[in-house]
Amino acid sequence: MNTIYSTIAYVSAKDIKINLDKEKTAMLLEKISENFQKEIGRFINFV
Repeated sequence: MNTIYSTIAYVSAKDIKINLDKEKTAMLLEKISENFQKEIGRFINFV
């Protein structure tokens, strides 16, 4: 019985970690694209 519970706990912990990684990646991409747009804006204003 105990192993079933630890397996479930392990799987859900893994699941949570994957979801967090997805969120981190999404936030990172958002930041990168924001910075990219700012840089492009500066470049266009400069030209």
